[in-house]
Amino acid sequence: QQQQQQQQQQPPRQLPSVSDRLNS
Repeated sequence: QQQQQQQQQQPPRQLPSVSDRLNS
């Protein structure tokens, strides 16, 4: 869980994230 939170805090990378795909 901690790892996931850290990733979310980091700025979105240029590559399409998994969350971006779900959002689309």
